Amino acid sequence: MSISYHKFFSLYLFLVLFFSSMQAFAGDEWRIAYLATGRPLEAVKLMRPLLNAIQNKLSDNEVNVKLKSDVVRQRDNLDFLIKKKRVDIVRCESVYCMGLLQKMPTLQIIGLEAGLDSLTQPYYFVVKKGAFGDDPPSLKGKRLLFGEHFSSGEDYLAKVKLVREGYTRVAFDSVGYEPNGADRLTALLKGETDATVLNDEIYQKNKDQLQLLWQWESIPYIWLATQNIGKTEMITLKSVLPQVSDKFFNKQLGTARFVTEQLPDLLPITEAWHVSWLFNEASQKQ
Repeated sequence: MSISYHKFFSLYLFLVLFFSSMQAFAGDEWRIAYLATGRPLEAVKLMRPLLNAIQNKLSDNEVNVKLKSDVVRQRDNLDFLIKKKRVDIVRCESVYCMGLLQKMPTLQIIGLEAGLDSLTQPYYFVVKKGAFGDDPPSLKGKRLLFGEHFSSGEDYLAKVKLVREGYTRVAFDSVGYEPNGADRLTALLKGETDATVLNDEIYQKNKDQLQLLWQWESIPYIWLATQNIGKTEMITLKSVLPQVSDKFFNKQLGTARFVTEQLPDLLPITEAWHVSWLFNEASQKQ
């Protein structure tokens, strides 16, 4: 009996130490989830240099934390991970992030990704120059091509602008989505669509061929901390993230640096989350 008891006690002690070490390791790991509804493999490729740079900066600041990233394709899946406390940090489009904050007030804003010279990025709603006889052109019955679905600048805010102009989904012949801006421009110039959304870089290079209808500003991405991140860890994150060099960002992300202090007014972004659903209502501009 004594041998069996000692074996049992040894096994019990091993299990206690094993699970304790597992919990200690989990505490030294931050799980970062980011939403990529369009092309997840491309999102991984674009994000890897940035996440590696953050990991290196954490090490430089003697923060012994391992970053683990997860690409999430469905918004409901990301909501589930947050509610189940299976993620520590969330990177998402600004309008969607503000929606999460409305639904889950325990989330906290760490900071945002911004352009090199500005906190916001301009977007343009355009038609091909000379394609419409009336001025300003009526979009009723036309074909629309938005950018990436659920994108703040290329989807949400575009719909908000259309709603304010009196348009909703039923006013148009078709509504589509194309995450690649160059492909949207090509479709417009070839007559495969009648109106589209372009970012600043593409618009400025091709504006001689385009007629601008509207312009707006958008914050591309916001980073949120779940309740798993404590006060001390938040302070660490806010001090480390701005140290990451802009060379690790990618132009396709539409961002160039981290901003964690003196954030801009986020009310328009919150408003877009509340208003954009009206685009699918049944009224239309006459």
